[in-house]
Amino acid sequence: MAHSVVTEARAVIAENDPFEDPPLTEAERVVAEGIWTRDEIRLLAEVIRRYMWDEGEI
Repeated sequence: MAHSVVTEARAVIAENDPFEDPPLTEAERVVAEGIWTRDEIRLLAEVIRRYMWDEGEI
């Protein structure tokens, strides 16, 4: 089974500091695994923000 970039990054963190394993946000995970780019996430966030603004939720 192939390890993901996230799994490898967490292993490196655990080797360097076994008491510090900061969880990744979902956005960080999809960028780290190459699912989405940071620009795509920013665009999605802007679309959601505008939708919420139009609906009067923010």
